[in-house]
Amino acid sequence: MIYSQIKTNKFTFIKEKSLSVFNLFRGSDWWLYQIPKLLSVAYAQILLQAVPPQKSITTVIALLASMFFVAAYGHVINDTFDIDADLRANKPNRIAYLSKLKRNLLTIGLATAGLIPWLWIGFIPSSAILLATLYISLTIYAAPPLRLKERDAWGVISDAFSVHLVPTLLVATVFLHLNDTARPESIFLAVVSTACYFLMGIRGIISHQISDRENDLKSGVKTLIANLDLVGINQIIFWVTRIFLPAEIILLVAMILIISQSAHLLIVFFVCYGILSIINFKRWFFNTIDLTYVEGYYIFPHDLYEVWLPLSLLCFLSLQQPSFLILLILHILLFYPGIISRWSSLSPIFISVIKPSVVKFTREDDSLN
Repeated sequence: MIYSQIKTNKFTFIKEKSLSVFNLFRGSDWWLYQIPKLLSVAYAQILLQAVPPQKSITTVIALLASMFFVAAYGHVINDTFDIDADLRANKPNRIAYLSKLKRNLLTIGLATAGLIPWLWIGFIPSSAILLATLYISLTIYAAPPLRLKERDAWGVISDAFSVHLVPTLLVATVFLHLNDTARPESIFLAVVSTACYFLMGIRGIISHQISDRENDLKSGVKTLIANLDLVGINQIIFWVTRIFLPAEIILLVAMILIISQSAHLLIVFFVCYGILSIINFKRWFFNTIDLTYVEGYYIFPHDLYEVWLPLSLLCFLSLQQPSFLILLILHILLFYPGIISRWSSLSPIFISVIKPSVVKFTREDDSLN
């Protein structure tokens, strides 16, 4: 009894400490939203390149560890150089409570931890260049004298570049070189997915700047949106929703077509997803399209990026080779909250489609009896 209570207390303590560290890194801002879409590229490359399970699993786990620490580094260094601005806006800043020495040690420690998994993955010239570019771009986005986040359009571009473009290309490049020869469709997927996620990143940072505009005005942070009046903001929204989003969707469809060449069964899943999205068309296209997010609102195609694409790829890989069940189970355990949340958003639409058919079938059956 006493031993069981001690064990429970230890578990609770470890859980609380882990959550505290996770919150310090602002993990809730990126873990469920950024990492799965990068893993989708990894899973798709494994499928296209026919990478053996053991090599695939070890590489994915090592990349996942690196992603965690690099993402944490990016958010910590951003918060570090936002302390004064957040103070002026009365906005909470988790890093502000640490001493300067602790902040410096944390930043160096995270940067180093992000490099260690690459001793297992293996450095090649392209991945080394991309990894260095990633660290530099994350740093100059927040740190003076450049501090690109306050340089109008450069702030938008540099955020999408460092958070989406470079990481996507890095992940794709790693798996391109796991086999002796990179297949043409894998190279094409690397280019298309990088462009697609870059456009998604543009939408994401503009959405963030719109929602954070009042805080930026209070703190004097001169982002693109903070420097615009209402007319200018509406013009930006027009360009994003009518130009960038359609281009992103075209690239997403291209990604799906490339992946489906090696997995024709996936076409069925994507068609079903497309039908559900079309049913929900009026609810998203003529409204906000992720520019002013409302809780419980169905956002296309973020649920595909974050949940359904990686899960569908892992399910297909597991059907091909049961060894990939390890990755499927690991993915579900790590991203369970996001999966449940997205299913809760999509299930009412699914039920609204299925229920009338079931009712009609039941009535016809009753009439026959």
